[in-house]
Amino acid sequence: MIDLLQRDARIVPPLEESPLLRWLAELQDGRRWRESLREEVEPAAVVQAEQFPDVGRVRHERRRGDCELTRREERFRTLVAGSSDVVFQMTPDWSVMQSLVGRGSFAGEQAAGGEWMRRYIPSESRGALQSAIDAAIRGRDVLDLEHRVVRKGVRAGWVHTRAVPMLDHAGEVLAWVGMASDVTQRKEAEQALSAREQLLRTITENSADDIFILDRSHRLEYLNPAGMESLQRFFGGRTLAAEAVIGRTVSELLGDDDAARNSRSLSERVMASGRASHVEEVIRSGGRVRHRLTLRTPIRGADGEVVGLVGIGRDITQRKREETARLEGLDRQRDTLVREVHHRIKNHLQGVLGLLRLQVGRRPELAEPLEAVMAQVRAISGVYGLRGPQAGSQVDFGSIVALLVRGAAGSVRVQYEPPGGEPILLGEADAVPVALVVNELVANALKHLAPSRDPDGGQQVQVSVRARARAVRIRVRNAPARLPEDFDFARRAGIGTGLQLVSTLLPSRGAHLDIVQDGDAVLAELVLREPVVAPACTPAGN
Repeated sequence: MIDLLQRDARIVPPLEESPLLRWLAELQDGRRWRESLREEVEPAAVVQAEQFPDVGRVRHERRRGDCELTRREERFRTLVAGSSDVVFQMTPDWSVMQSLVGRGSFAGEQAAGGEWMRRYIPSESRGALQSAIDAAIRGRDVLDLEHRVVRKGVRAGWVHTRAVPMLDHAGEVLAWVGMASDVTQRKEAEQALSAREQLLRTITENSADDIFILDRSHRLEYLNPAGMESLQRFFGGRTLAAEAVIGRTVSELLGDDDAARNSRSLSERVMASGRASHVEEVIRSGGRVRHRLTLRTPIRGADGEVVGLVGIGRDITQRKREETARLEGLDRQRDTLVREVHHRIKNHLQGVLGLLRLQVGRRPELAEPLEAVMAQVRAISGVYGLRGPQAGSQVDFGSIVALLVRGAAGSVRVQYEPPGGEPILLGEADAVPVALVVNELVANALKHLAPSRDPDGGQQVQVSVRARARAVRIRVRNAPARLPEDFDFARRAGIGTGLQLVSTLLPSRGAHLDIVQDGDAVLAELVLREPVVAPACTPAGN
């Protein structure tokens, strides 16, 4: 009887030494569960017979051990049934699947027997799985592999298979017990992420734009080939290794110059504000000027905080040159056309003046009004004659006044004080109206001179032009002269036909006219500001 118990003890090993228990504890990371079993159950389910002289007592202890084995097996089955994993058992050579239990997508069927490889494993994954099985058999080691699997009712998926050998007392493999976990969702997510990363890398590596990534400390984490070429051009074509660039700041690469400081300032502004920016930068290197258009976008971490930025830069130097050349060509074409049109207008106005002079000779009684009209036509003709290629569509105001003063018809010579300094330019839209206004003021000053008591003739008309603080002031003063009692130019009271024309022609913005009595003289003061006038250095489009 004792020999029988000893033989049975070899057949049923103590639970603590059971390979299945060790496998399940390792597979489920069940260290705490294994320790709890040790606390709940005595370590030996079947004891050596020589410790019990009474055979009945030994049988009782064996039955108690069998019950404990049954209880543990039931707990194990409950664990498997509640798990989403599949537990299987294979023959020592993996040729036959002996059991398959669990709730996986390919479980619930009878074990596939010798057809398990063909039924559950896609053809493209069988070679890798068989190689892993052969290696595990040779080394009697754990099989741990992720591979494709045919799932029940759905497309092929992925499982993580882990199996361990069950050994007898002689160390021979009795069976392989394993667990397969469905990892399809994770693998598909990894594959999708990998595909997106590959797509993004393909785009960045083949992009003609410079693409770079900075961390929060402004150190370079990534620079695509186009960006590396731009950096090498900055260094005069010298070849740079990636390890000499990655991990360094712009200041460390370019030196502490204006371009590096400006680039760092723009990047810091983006990372501090968390808002993207699109900026055109001018970079000067080796006496050359290059233009870059750079988009900087902040990168945020999982907590929403900015951890760096990604930038896309494009060299637009050639485009800027071509655009400048195109605009200059358009300007030349426009100026040529404008000069031709102005020349034709001036010629036509000269023809009109000739006709008016002819009428003055035929109708002397109309000489006075016709002379006034001729003065206005000369003013308009003079404006068109003064347009030149240097100023584009602008006209020098000082030259207009000088032309009008020289052409003024009267018995008194007009004294003219021209402006000093830079030319005073009038825009195209306001040149003709302002010229007509000045012409009318000079004509009125000559027309309304009162007789002088000075026997030497004290009549005088003075015209002066001054430019101060972005404003132009022209003063027309005639003496002796006196305004009517009811005259008020601001309210348009007591004004004649000439001043009514002046009031109509006066630009609504940037022009102001005052006419006042100044002792025994009448003073007309016209003040012009932007947008009627602009400094000579200001382009016409401003």
